[in-house]
Amino acid sequence: MFREPRGSVLGNSMLSEEEIAEVFSHCQYGTLAVNGEHGYPIAVPVNVAYHDGIVYFHTAERGEKMDCIRQDARVSLNVYEEANDIGQQPISAHRSVTVYGKAEILYGEDMVEPLRYIAVAAGMPFKATDEYIMPRMKGIVAVRIVPEHMTGRIVKFGGMNRQKKQEA
Repeated sequence: MFREPRGSVLGNSMLSEEEIAEVFSHCQYGTLAVNGEHGYPIAVPVNVAYHDGIVYFHTAERGEKMDCIRQDARVSLNVYEEANDIGQQPISAHRSVTVYGKAEILYGEDMVEPLRYIAVAAGMPFKATDEYIMPRMKGIVAVRIVPEHMTGRIVKFGGMNRQKKQEA
């Protein structure tokens, strides 16, 4: 179902499982894509946490995103680092991870631990307590994505092609 990455003429390279986990360790936001009710994909930002190979996010229990997930649980999620310049060259690079899987909606006690992961990933461990979480659970859900396929890559852009264009 999922093809192997084709690589790139720019020298992009694939990330190992350890590197994928590292990208998630400092990317607290991602872009979630769902299959829209009107036939167009919908992409929305979400807070994410990655724990033991599973991705979590939280959202309001009601809304277009949740309607779409209930209709078709297949989703993709992309997280990426901010691009960094490489030395004195007109080239930049960043690492990104794309996850494909089915969204599983969690309610009640099943969402407490994922909400803790999300709070810690967002750099707000004070929100990872029962005292903070329990009064705020009404109207929200946590969602688990168990990856069916996941790729990570270091993406390089700029470089020779851009340099030649500037010289012209």
